[in-house]
Amino acid sequence: MAAGSWTVAAAIGAGVAFAALAHRARALTASGAAVGGGLAACLVGLGGWAWVGPGLTFFVLSSALSKLQPRPKTEVARRFEKGAVRDAGQVLANGGVAWGLLILWAVLPPSWSTGQGVLYAGGCGAFAAAAADTWATELGTLSPERPRSIRSGRPVPTGTSGGVSILGTLGGVLGAGSVAAAALLGATATVGLGATITGGGIAGMLADSLAGATIQAQYRDPATGRHTELPPAPDAVPVQGWNAITNDTVNWIGTAVGGGVSALGFLLFAA
Repeated sequence: MAAGSWTVAAAIGAGVAFAALAHRARALTASGAAVGGGLAACLVGLGGWAWVGPGLTFFVLSSALSKLQPRPKTEVARRFEKGAVRDAGQVLANGGVAWGLLILWAVLPPSWSTGQGVLYAGGCGAFAAAAADTWATELGTLSPERPRSIRSGRPVPTGTSGGVSILGTLGGVLGAGSVAAAALLGATATVGLGATITGGGIAGMLADSLAGATIQAQYRDPATGRHTELPPAPDAVPVQGWNAITNDTVNWIGTAVGGGVSALGFLLFAA
């Protein structure tokens, strides 16, 4: 079998195995597993370890953290639009930006090394932003202190979109750093690239929080009177934000900002 055929076979096998394992572990729904398997196949077939490492680090560590810190069926859980088992929309919202940049990276001529570096930094930055947001959310719910709104600075209930805490922010930095560390294991990665990826992840996390506090749809929970991401009825009108801006939309924004900041940082400091 030719080398190209082996690569295709390995990519398909990796995608199928990833989808099956993730679904069996209840990390992804059926639709999420289908989309995640496609992303995994592209990471293996188009990017190799340089892309597989950061992508796998984001997914495995973030999913493990969600499983280790499950949201109890309490008032906090009522504020989240979606749970720890990711569906297709969540997979795309967290990995779609990196996926698109990976495809561009793969078709770009190798002689355009700077362009490939920009795309790679952007892809890793998008993964870092997704990891930072997940880690900040999961660890932030454990904070003994109430979070504060990133918009007003006032204390808000735990689980409120746009709420930030010291513990959650530190968790987000660690999440972004974990993806950067995975990139540093690649043969072409440098400390400067690692710093830009981490910075992009943090910027994406903050953009995610700001969007969640301003434009994401927030509804009033009739049982508690507090804000929630879940509409209490199909025709419910948001008390804040726009009803078209969901948690997935906010994640798209965060990963796009993370990828953009990381790509720009590469051009300025690591190219």
